[in-house]
Amino acid sequence: MVPIIRRLGSAMESDRYRQVVTSMDEVPDIFLGHLRKASDDIPSTPANVHPFFHDGWAFIHNGTVYDAESLPRDASLIPTSDESDTEYLFHYLLTAIMAHPISTRIDETLAMAVSSLKADYTAVNSMLSNGQDLYVISGCKKWEDYYTLHCYSLPAGIIISSEPIESSRLDPARWNRLANNSLLRIHGSPPRIDKILIAKAS
Repeated sequence: MVPIIRRLGSAMESDRYRQVVTSMDEVPDIFLGHLRKASDDIPSTPANVHPFFHDGWAFIHNGTVYDAESLPRDASLIPTSDESDTEYLFHYLLTAIMAHPISTRIDETLAMAVSSLKADYTAVNSMLSNGQDLYVISGCKKWEDYYTLHCYSLPAGIIISSEPIESSRLDPARWNRLANNSLLRIHGSPPRIDKILIAKAS
């Protein structure tokens, strides 16, 4: 079982982070790491640290959603953060999943939910996982060259990162930038990628 670590501060300066990453006995099927700067208007508190969790789902997000507390959510989803826009977005997406018809795929449900967002945002770049599938949302309205997501395919795995990772083990030319307003579902073993487009809100 992969440990859950949620802490303030820089991962680069964290001995605990390096200890956890280097001491795992086996590679997990899905590994989420959120190593991002906090939004200026969101308090930097332990309750606001990503990932957020609920009922087997985990969620990380990069960007700012304005007036996120106004997003509709199921009454069973009780916020635990200090007014984090990310948790409100998470609950909004979970609400869509909870209400989606059995005949509709989760990736299609998520794409429709993002397309239907009433709140303004800089970006909703995010990753959502139930431990089996990983859903990657690439969507921004501002600073498209800053709010990016990149994909790197390996024989036994897939890396998604906000920017290409510099490593002697990775060929820089094999990083592919995800298109804005797109959604990936990564699933199976070895992992496969399904891609769909997110319709722009009218």
